[in-house]
Amino acid sequence: MDEYAALGRVPVGPVWFLRADLLSLWPAADPETSRPPPPSQAERPKPKDSTIRIQQRQHSGTDYRQKDQPLVKEGVEGVRDGRFRNANDAARALADRAEGFGTPESKRARLQPQIKRALPLNADG
Repeated sequence: MDEYAALGRVPVGPVWFLRADLLSLWPAADPETSRPPPPSQAERPKPKDSTIRIQQRQHSGTDYRQKDQPLVKEGVEGVRDGRFRNANDAARALADRAEGFGTPESKRARLQPQIKRALPLNADG
């Protein structure tokens, strides 16, 4: 008893709530409306071929490769003549002029591999 008093706590018995008060604060306590717990890993149904299927992201449908070609060409020429150090620098410099509603960083990420593929192997250090 002294240990509780030292902490400023008083031991009490069980605490009782009215059902309506409890359900207004915590609706999941109602066994009639709460959902059952999810099935365990062993109980979950497996796919027919017993492999895990990963849902792939849907393609947005907008393909900017043709519209990016003038910028890719400019990026390759810039790397060759020394205006840009590599494909990443070229893509960063040209991203503001790329079409689309993406951020400059997403446009850079879209242009950089195209410029890198268009460069000869020894031109991009």
